[in-house]
Amino acid sequence: MNNQYNYQADDRIRQQQAKVQEVVGIMKDNVNLVLERETRLAEIDTRADELQVQSKQFQAVAGRVRRKYFWQNMKEILMLNKIVDTPFGNQGGFSHSGEILVYWN
Repeated sequence: MNNQYNYQADDRIRQQQAKVQEVVGIMKDNVNLVLERETRLAEIDTRADELQVQSKQFQAVAGRVRRKYFWQNMKEILMLNKIVDTPFGNQGGFSHSGEILVYWN
């Protein structure tokens, strides 16, 4: 009887140890998944920071390009007005070109 009791106790201990090992395995997997997730989040955060820097650089360049072409267009409009108005003797007053009014002296 004592031998049978020891066998049942040993069997229950083995079952509990197997369950503990299963839980330990699951916990290790979960820890690894959390570490991988943390790595991916850090990479995403780094990429987001880089995109923000690139966005600011793009905005600065876009502003310079916009101003450059605005002034280039303005010069062309002024030259065109001068070319068109000169033969007609319009040397003073306001000339109208599109939506922009230019005063000639």
